[in-house]
Amino acid sequence: MCEAVVISDKAYNAIISEVFEWHPYETGGILLGHVLDNGIRIIMEVIPPGYDEGLANQRVFHEMGYFEYNQKFVNYLAAHVSSLYRIPLSLLGLWHRHPGSMDTFSLTDDITNRQFAALDTDGTLSGLVNIDPYFRLTMYYLPHNDKGLFRPAYQKIHVYNDSSLIPDEYFEMKHYRGQNKNAHPVFEGVPRTFFLQGHTANLRKALPALAANRNKLYLSWFPYHS
Repeated sequence: MCEAVVISDKAYNAIISEVFEWHPYETGGILLGHVLDNGIRIIMEVIPPGYDEGLANQRVFHEMGYFEYNQKFVNYLAAHVSSLYRIPLSLLGLWHRHPGSMDTFSLTDDITNRQFAALDTDGTLSGLVNIDPYFRLTMYYLPHNDKGLFRPAYQKIHVYNDSSLIPDEYFEMKHYRGQNKNAHPVFEGVPRTFFLQGHTANLRKALPALAANRNKLYLSWFPYHS
């Protein structure tokens, strides 16, 4: 169930900036935030698709009607950004731009969205951006138990672009929360371990669990969009 989506000013600006930077080419990103008990999704952060343009070695790649993510970059940055918040962020879904006024999904999109929804009992969000000629974001929701026989049974969801609708607690940082707060926290984690040979141990433990739930931020299986 998804009743509505509230997107922070920061996240909305991130989508606009990514689209304008790569105009007229296709691009996209990952949506991080929270699922509330009443079915509302709060998008706090948007992760860009990556850097190092090219088709080889998991680089990001942009064309007029196609793009791929830099998977290693998305994995790392999603986990890092989530860990900055007192209430860790969850993977809510993804967004990408479509050419012209096409605000419906391609068959390739259907495969990706169904894979996302199947991994999360809360389903997934999937946003489409168009420039026709103004910036326009259309947000869809696909439930975990999608019943579409041929095409997924998408639900179009209303989006509220207003940070003031988001409770203050979701903006609180994990360690330092502003003036008159503790600027000298005590380290309570597990130290990273490095081998002399150059490879590392315990780094994977710093990432969220790889269970198939909405906190799964590791996206090595993440397919492309077109």
